[in-house]
Amino acid sequence: MVLLAIVLAGAHNQPTAIAADAVGQVAVDAGEGAVSLSRQGAWHLAESDNFQVCSLHSAEQASAMARACERLRREVAELCGLRVERWSPRCQIVLHASSTSYVAAVGNNGAATVASALTKRGGARIALRKIDVRGDAHDYLTTALPHELCHVLLADRFTDAPLWCDEGLALLLDPLDKQQLHERDLRIGQQRGELMPLDHLVNLKQYPAAQRWGLFYGQSASIVRYLLQRGTPAQLLEFAELQRSRGVNVALRDVYGFQGVAELDRQWQASLKNSLVAPITLIGFAGVVNPLSAIAESP
Repeated sequence: MVLLAIVLAGAHNQPTAIAADAVGQVAVDAGEGAVSLSRQGAWHLAESDNFQVCSLHSAEQASAMARACERLRREVAELCGLRVERWSPRCQIVLHASSTSYVAAVGNNGAATVASALTKRGGARIALRKIDVRGDAHDYLTTALPHELCHVLLADRFTDAPLWCDEGLALLLDPLDKQQLHERDLRIGQQRGELMPLDHLVNLKQYPAAQRWGLFYGQSASIVRYLLQRGTPAQLLEFAELQRSRGVNVALRDVYGFQGVAELDRQWQASLKNSLVAPITLIGFAGVVNPLSAIAESP
């Protein structure tokens, strides 16, 4: 697998979203649709059907990244049971040359991350899609982009996705070693008797305090994994949608046949006891045998 990387120094102003003043546009054959190349100051821009990739390194890197993102978007959507439509506006992917540039864009809370997604709505439609990426991280195609693209795709399906579903589903697209860290946080919380009551977790509308983030992520990923083992991605999304309009208990009964959140809590916790020695594995979503094959090859 060939992964894209940037080793650059120095700070540059970020490109504007879908720049209108970019010059020197050239259309190239992407094999999967045309990619339009242009420049905006020091930035090389590549625009495909659904992405605008901004690179300080080269037009070739921006173009290759646009093609990789198109494939990855389709595959993440398939794995997660999400419908894909053409994005307008495109999702802007900014490849930052350094951690300093990256943190300046996403804020100090993102200092330990490799990528960060942002969507903004203007009325009923999405007005901004953006993913900032640490281009100096050699493995961002596998460690970060699947997760962040899941967030952007979920924003198409939900005006306000339940946090447990938004984060839990995206976390299952993380590499195995990262998933094991979330599982560790879950087990520590379980041993200490600090698990969130499930009716509280599934109704969270804001992230918990920072000291509870590890447990929140671990518990959300575990619940989503359990529900995917019982049903399909389509059922998971239907449950997340219905819980907003009809309440958690009715949604659980209609989608999964549980009598309510208390029964789900009992069965989920029983599954934790049964899997104490079982390895954590990537879920083969939607019947796909080899998840995320799109990122296992050179773009």
